[in-house]
Amino acid sequence: MVRSEISATQKHFRVFILGTPEGWQVSIYDLQKHEWVEKDGRIEDMLRTAKATAQEKTSIMLGKIAPELKWH
Repeated sequence: MVRSEISATQKHFRVFILGTPEGWQVSIYDLQKHEWVEKDGRIEDMLRTAKATAQEKTSIMLGKIAPELKWH
């Protein structure tokens, strides 16, 4: 599992990339609402593609370009 946390303009998300037998899955958790806002999304073949997808989905949720995610 790879994860990143983003906080911007009163919105706080934790982004997870989970390794599955089929590939890499992006999930996003809203830390303020305590609920999953993106779960069971499409499966990516490569970790690099999954990270780009996570960045794109986070930007959409923020309504602006998200700061670059730092992965742990």
